[in-house]
Amino acid sequence: MFITRTRPTRAFRGVVRAVSDITVPSTIAGSDGLLPITELANDLVIHMPWWNGVAPETRLQAGWKAFTPGNPENPDDDDLVGTHEVVSVAQAADPTTVFNILVPKDLLIHGVYLLNVRTQTVPGNAKEWSQSIRIEVDTVAPGGGAFPYIVFNGPVESSKNITDDDIVDAKLPGAVAHYEGIAPGDEVTPLINGTPDAANVLVIPDPVPNEDFLAIYFSESALLALNNNTVDLSYSVKDKAGNKDTARDQFLNVDLRSKPENLLAPLVPKSDDGLIDDADARAPVQVLIPKFDKARVDDEIIVHWGNQVADGVRLTKEDIENDPFIAVQLPYAMVFDAGKGTVNVKYFVNRAGKEVGDSPDKPVEVDLTLIGNPDPIPETPVHENLFPPKVISDSGSGEENNIPPEHYEEPAQVVIPWLAKDGAEIYIENDEIFITWGDQVGSKVLRTVLGADVTAKIDLIATIPKETISAQGGGTIQVFYTASRVTTVPPHENTSLSPSQPVTVTNATELPGGGNIDAPEFPVLNEFDAIGPDELLDGPNGLYNPVRVVTTYTHAEVGDTVELFFVGYDDLSAGNPVPGAAYNPQPPYTITQDDLDLGYYDFNVPAKYHYAVCTRGAVEAHVIVRNSFGSTTGSKKRVFCDVKMPGWEDCNNRP
Repeated sequence: MFITRTRPTRAFRGVVRAVSDITVPSTIAGSDGLLPITELANDLVIHMPWWNGVAPETRLQAGWKAFTPGNPENPDDDDLVGTHEVVSVAQAADPTTVFNILVPKDLLIHGVYLLNVRTQTVPGNAKEWSQSIRIEVDTVAPGGGAFPYIVFNGPVESSKNITDDDIVDAKLPGAVAHYEGIAPGDEVTPLINGTPDAANVLVIPDPVPNEDFLAIYFSESALLALNNNTVDLSYSVKDKAGNKDTARDQFLNVDLRSKPENLLAPLVPKSDDGLIDDADARAPVQVLIPKFDKARVDDEIIVHWGNQVADGVRLTKEDIENDPFIAVQLPYAMVFDAGKGTVNVKYFVNRAGKEVGDSPDKPVEVDLTLIGNPDPIPETPVHENLFPPKVISDSGSGEENNIPPEHYEEPAQVVIPWLAKDGAEIYIENDEIFITWGDQVGSKVLRTVLGADVTAKIDLIATIPKETISAQGGGTIQVFYTASRVTTVPPHENTSLSPSQPVTVTNATELPGGGNIDAPEFPVLNEFDAIGPDELLDGPNGLYNPVRVVTTYTHAEVGDTVELFFVGYDDLSAGNPVPGAAYNPQPPYTITQDDLDLGYYDFNVPAKYHYAVCTRGAVEAHVIVRNSFGSTTGSKKRVFCDVKMPGWEDCNNRP
């Protein structure tokens, strides 16, 4: 700790003039002015930014003074060093100028210094000083010339051998007593045969730990690379300034030849029933690695499935305690690519990048053959090479995948394409196809592929009973099928799942109104059952006449939608549609609980549509009501429309 005294500036006519603060860029950041030893071979460069008032020919020169405890005085004229820098006209005029002032390198010897810069005008000879800063030059290496020896565990110290049992978490641990001059920021680097073990460099924290010893580690991988020869272990210490020294060598024997022993064949639980089938492979397949002797943390287990090689898995400390060690999961594609039939499964053990053992083979039987050929995307349950089924009513009439109300009480036909999406024939005799209608899983329909089907090579037809259709009810029904084939190891089967086909099924009894919706009402009519001028009511959005939809129809529920169709005609009884008199508000209105409670909902038809009809015409309305099962079109209602006043020539431009 030291104290600096700031030299006062001189005031002229009430103006305080102050020069810029100085910096030394070569000091180590956050080190209170410490210079790295690599900078001591060069003159010390001081940066002094331009300041407002600097004049040409001003002389800049460094003040350099050894810091003495009890004497915190800043450098003055007696402490000037080096040569002065003279400010040029261009520099004085350029605010971006940074002046460089030098301290001769010969003065950079071990010690702590105070540094400032004197500014001197010419010819006025006025002098001002910058602030003083601390500079430290450290040229003394840590350790005092004699670092402590490394202390290893008892067996290593007594035998001078490094064995597998001495390795902890892939490292050889040791301890070093605190050395002379230990300080925060020191780098302690383990050396193996003089080569730095960069993975285990220790940086002394701030503050220095209270423990008497520092932990030091040597990488097992580096020791293994020595092929069990004698090794000299040491360490070096470099302080923040870059001063470095090395401890004395300690010679030990490396004995890390222990390889895994008693490796057993892997276990494949999914093969215990005699076959790895498609469902097993999608699970996915697990290969268990039984416990073996002399396993080590970071041993890499590499499973071979026939000619396919899995990614390596490294054993952890927890794995070593288990039996089996680990379960390696194999992706579907890997099992598939190894082929059908007998596949030999084994594993290899790698240590430090070298193979150190392999297991006996475990033969397993594999058959992933699927109807539809290989699944393009096995990660999904659906076989993407299969077409979805097609559904038609039993009569064979009408559009596909739509069961209208008139065919609801009839069976339906399901068509299974004979070809896959890639154009290949996919079925053989005795393949079994199960068709599922919606969630009627207890009523699946079986279609077995016959020899006649194989000969005909045409799409397969199956019939869905009307009872199954009725049990599911109306709505959008998902229909799909599974196709199964016996494998090479009966009774195992492989099953493909088709994409689902949405089928629109309309049950008239589930439709709004049970399939019948009454015509809407015109609740505001005159004595002639017509809409006249007085029947155009005044509302917040202008004149209107209501069309009322009764909400007491069968199956009326909140969420049903009602779409109004309103048209005008140019005659009281028949006539032609009137342009501009058609009204179809969008989106359709959604029924609320209030509407159900009230028993009706009114569409307020704006008067402009009635004025489009004007005189001695008619308007007609009907609605379409929709629910989750489908829609019902209601009956039409027509009333007279005669909204022209006697004195009007026409109804143009009416509100």
